[in-house]
Amino acid sequence: MQLMVGEMTALLVRLEVTTHMLNVGVHTITCANDQSTAETIRVGQLNHTDTEGRRHVDMALDQTSWSKALVVDEGGGVWLWWEEKTEVKERLVKTMKL
Repeated sequence: MQLMVGEMTALLVRLEVTTHMLNVGVHTITCANDQSTAETIRVGQLNHTDTEGRRHVDMALDQTSWSKALVVDEGGGVWLWWEEKTEVKERLVKTMKL
């Protein structure tokens, strides 16, 4: 199945000890009943150990920049989390930064 080009959106999912950034897209063709019409691709994962051992209590996506989010921890700390793209040996490499 193919995804529609340019039709993906970012989604943040907060679990007990991790926060995930996902890209969600819709398939261009109709799927059989046992298949999903949407696909998710995990962009990054942020653990509570990444935020000085504190749980994530709130988060928000940046509406003006793709794959950039603010994460608030239980101690009131605010963390900027974003995807950085660099070129290594003529290949695009994506890395999540905090």
